[in-house]
Amino acid sequence: MENKYRQFIGVTVFVITMAFSAGLLARAELEYVTVEVKGVGDTTQDAINSAIVEAVGRVNGKSVAAKNAINQITQSVRDGDKKSFASAKTMQRQFSEATRGVVDSYDVLSESTNERGRIEVILKARIAKLKLSASASRLKIAVLPFTGSETFARNFSNSLLAKLVGSRRFTVLDRQNMADIAGERSVASANPLTPVSELARLGSTLSADYIVVGQVEDVNSRIREVYFPTIKKTFKIPEGKATINFKIIDISTSQVKFSDNTIFGFDQASFEKVMSSGMRPNPDIAMAEIASSKIGRQILDAIYPLMVVAVKRGRLTLNQGGDLVERGSVYGIYERGPKIFDPYTKESLGRSESKVGEMQVKRVTPKMSTATLIKGDLSVFEDFKVGKFICRLERAAPSRAQENTRKIKEKIEKKKTEFDDDW
Repeated sequence: MENKYRQFIGVTVFVITMAFSAGLLARAELEYVTVEVKGVGDTTQDAINSAIVEAVGRVNGKSVAAKNAINQITQSVRDGDKKSFASAKTMQRQFSEATRGVVDSYDVLSESTNERGRIEVILKARIAKLKLSASASRLKIAVLPFTGSETFARNFSNSLLAKLVGSRRFTVLDRQNMADIAGERSVASANPLTPVSELARLGSTLSADYIVVGQVEDVNSRIREVYFPTIKKTFKIPEGKATINFKIIDISTSQVKFSDNTIFGFDQASFEKVMSSGMRPNPDIAMAEIASSKIGRQILDAIYPLMVVAVKRGRLTLNQGGDLVERGSVYGIYERGPKIFDPYTKESLGRSESKVGEMQVKRVTPKMSTATLIKGDLSVFEDFKVGKFICRLERAAPSRAQENTRKIKEKIEKKKTEFDDDW
C-alpha cells in the first residue's frame, strides 16, 4: 500500500505540471475557488473521484493526467467501507496531500442513484488556482553569459540584464545562476510535502520564449595622455574598442529572430555619458555600460519597437522609459502600414513603414517618456490610434561635453548676430 501511494505521488507531480502549466507558474499568486460539481460512478468513491476531477478541470482546465492520477488515489488507501470512507477526514487529507494543496477540501452535499443504477454525488470543493499578475503575459527572455573577454563579458552581461529588466517589456530569466536554482527546484519538486504555492514561486525559472547568446571579441582600452603646450597641461583621455556579436533565438521555432555584429569605438564623449562629472572613468565598466545600452535598444527595437501611445497638446507620450530611453535623443516616427508577406515562403516580413516626422525626447520616467515633434506636422496624428505609430532611434542623446559645446556655439552665434545688428 505504501509503495502504491508513493507511485501516486510521482504521478501527481505530473498532475500539477498539467494543471498549472509552465507559462502560468511565473509571477503568480495563489487563490482558492469554491465550486459545486456533480460526479457519476459505479461506486460512491468513483463518483467522488469523478466530481473532484471535474472541480479541478473547471478551475484550472481539464487534464487526462489529472483524471488518471485522482482515480488511483483510492488504490493506496481504500478500506472497504466506500460510503463512510468517502466522506472521512482521512480521505480529504489524502486528496489534499496527494495534489499538494490543489484540492484543499470538499463536502459531499448529496448522494443518489440514477435510473441506470449508477451513483451520483453533488459536492462542493475548494480548489487552488494561480492568479496571474499583469507581468505574467510578458515574453520570457534569457540572456546567457556572453563568451570571450571574461571581465568585460561578465560586466556586459550583467548590465544588459539590468537594461532588459528596466525596460518592463520582458520577464527576464536569470540563467547565470540556473544551476543553483535548478537544484533548489528539483529538491522542492521531489518533496511530496512541498505546497503548490512554493512550486509557483519556483516557476519563474521555467523555459524562455527568447534566448540571447553572443560573444565578445577584440576588447581593448587605454588612457591616452594629451599635452596642450598653450596651457601647459596634460589631459588623460580614455579610449577603447570592442566587437560584440549576438543573436536572438526564438525558442518555439529555433529560428534566429535578429542578429548583429557590432564594432564599438569609445571616445571621451562616450565615457562622459556614463560617468559622473569629475570622476575618473573605469574604461572596462564604462565600455560595458555603453555597449549594453546600445544592444539593449537593438533587442527592444527588434521585438518591441517604441510606440506612440498618446498625443495631447503637441506632446507625444511613448510606452517606454527607464535606462533605454535618453532625454535629448531623436527618434524617427513611422506610420505602420499593412502586413507584407514573402512571395516565396509566404512568411510575414512585418509591416510597411512610412516616415512621417522626427521627435526629441524631453522627459523620461521609469515607465514612459514624452517627446515633442521637431520635424513633420501634428496633423498626421488627427486620426490617431494606439499601435499606428512606432519610433526608431535616429540620433543618440548628446554627451555633457557635446551639449556644453553646442551651448557655447549658440552663445557665440548670438553675440555675433548682436554685434552685426549693432554695426
